[in-house]
Amino acid sequence: MYPSDILDDVLFFDLGTTHNAMRLCEYLWSERTAWIHDRDEVRLVAVVLRTEPEDLATLLRAVESWAADHGVARLRFELDGRVYRMRTSASRLSPAGVSAS
Repeated sequence: MYPSDILDDVLFFDLGTTHNAMRLCEYLWSERTAWIHDRDEVRLVAVVLRTEPEDLATLLRAVESWAADHGVARLRFELDGRVYRMRTSASRLSPAGVSAS
């Protein structure tokens, strides 16, 4: 367990499968601090936010684009203890896309 302030600048992405989590993490490693984070037998991708004010939007756009390109229709992410859902263009293209629910 981590103290809550250590993870204040970390987003957690739940892609529904370990395979997708590993692929996203590999994609992000070249530009960001990212790792696989195990929580309650679920593999999450943890990503550290940078200090630039626009970094959250930049990261979310990059993940959304990656997910759509890899057929991931839906995913969840956690920021500041709140869970959000993201739908990608893959959800309009393929109803059988990955669902994080």
